[in-house]
Amino acid sequence: MAMPGKSGDVEKHGGNLGNYYNFLKKTCVRIFTPCSAQGLPISFSPLQDIPRELDYEEHVVVVDSIIANLLNLMDYSEHTDDYKMARGVLYELIEGMFTRHIPLPENVDELISIIEQCCASLPIPGSAKVKAVPTHINKLLKRLRDLSIGQNSLLFQGRPFSVDEMMKKDEFGRTPINIIYLNTLQTDKQIQFAASSVLNQIHRWMTVNPQESKKPRLVVLVDEASIFFPPYPKDPPAKVPIKRIMKECRKFHLLLLIASQNWADLDYKGLSQSGIFGIGQLEDKNDWDRIKRMVESRGLTREMIEKIPPGHLFVMDRTTNKKGTIITNKWLFTKHGDPVAPGDVASFIEESTEMKCKILADEPVSKVKMCRCPVCMTMVPEESKYPQFDAKEYSHKCYLCPQCHRWLEKKELI
Repeated sequence: MAMPGKSGDVEKHGGNLGNYYNFLKKTCVRIFTPCSAQGLPISFSPLQDIPRELDYEEHVVVVDSIIANLLNLMDYSEHTDDYKMARGVLYELIEGMFTRHIPLPENVDELISIIEQCCASLPIPGSAKVKAVPTHINKLLKRLRDLSIGQNSLLFQGRPFSVDEMMKKDEFGRTPINIIYLNTLQTDKQIQFAASSVLNQIHRWMTVNPQESKKPRLVVLVDEASIFFPPYPKDPPAKVPIKRIMKECRKFHLLLLIASQNWADLDYKGLSQSGIFGIGQLEDKNDWDRIKRMVESRGLTREMIEKIPPGHLFVMDRTTNKKGTIITNKWLFTKHGDPVAPGDVASFIEESTEMKCKILADEPVSKVKMCRCPVCMTMVPEESKYPQFDAKEYSHKCYLCPQCHRWLEKKELI
């Protein structure tokens, strides 16, 4: 997404050069790199804010998800007594502060300081049950202190992640495409913590900012989703916020895209919440078994699915009764090559910026004659590629104004 493609390749493969240049001019790509200054460094809070708009059941699920995410980062084993006690300590702490409208700690040091008050038997919100287990509190403090040193500490240093900040246009009014590059993280637990923190924040943002909209207000793509959304019994921290977003995104006008190379790697029951899904080539019998019920209800067979050509998708809309269709992508406006190594992100960003500037500087000046709509005064191009039609009542073509959507005779144009 960050590296522009070549205009010659776009034109050669039937792409629209006007859309290509508009894409480069109207979008900006930002690459965020947790635990690294290679791109734009971002940090995460150990305990994210919890929306007060949730009902009780949703509230409990959100709190559990936040606690599980932090305990997973601290390398707790889920079925041990230490895990259960640490979860109880944090749950009582969060609930006590939440009910008393006290802000949750924004970093690990603040969290350690508050829990230390429990050890000293000082009154803190929700501490009644916490003071009964000082031994486990000390174990929890030890693991939290480990988070405040070494590479784990970098997760909590830098500019705090904010959905509102990421949605802001740049100084030139360009729409941002934000890439959160997780290859700068060293362990699976760090990757899960970062992904879960981002997804929890997105869920919080959409629930506290409800708006009516005919178009998606935010598009979220989870690539290589098999590590975040695997089938039962696997239950990584990022899976819970993904399921919540899938369940509620239509109501809040958010579009969630989940991409994986294999159906068998994704949670089948969770995918039942999806409205539109695309199927590529199937690799083995397990893949067919997972989609059999969904596609056979539309009158499709395994043989039909297996005939999908390489590079194509069979797309189905589960909200309608129409049969699916086979589609392929248009030629990309961006260059997709070898994966970028973590140490090359900074040079990659510099190279992509220089290439984008060069492409836009060499953009051919349009020689299309422009006229003006007499109704709304919008500029209307006179060219055969522009939307037009042969009206029976006219002896020549008419032109569509892109602003007021009125069909105009050529003689009407100013």
